[in-house]
Amino acid sequence: MQNTQIIVGKDTIYKTQQVLVNDSLVLNYMQLQKSAFAIPLTKLNLKESTPITIKIIQSF
Repeated sequence: MQNTQIIVGKDTIYKTQQVLVNDSLVLNYMQLQKSAFAIPLTKLNLKESTPITIKIIQSF
């Protein structure tokens, strides 16, 4: 996923703060300090046909 950013002076600030899958934190702010990221669904050991909800928390 593309991570929206803004440039403030010489700093790049990324908007995405957290990614949650089924209300469990999957990616935190430190892991999201880049222009794009992937949500590692295969590492979550979800059973086939398990419904998922992805929440992307952004600032600004």
